[in-house]
Amino acid sequence: MVLTGCDPRSIAAQSDRFSRAVGMTLTTVNHVKVSSPREVKDVIDGSEWGIDALELHLKPGAVRPPAPDKQRRGGLPLLVA
Repeated sequence: MVLTGCDPRSIAAQSDRFSRAVGMTLTTVNHVKVSSPREVKDVIDGSEWGIDALELHLKPGAVRPPAPDKQRRGGLPLLVA
């Protein structure tokens, strides 16, 4: 899954660190390998600490994210499988 952006009103949108991660591939969430949005949701739902304690690992990806006008709007970072 490739990180493509986030809601422009979110805290993530204000982060230089987040903007450098756009285009990277999400590999693990809380030390669990993930490859689909459903797997990410399962890890988040099963987290004993809740959503405030997510650890995400990303690696550089070969896929370019879509143009901002093509991105969905939502509260969480956007990922494409």
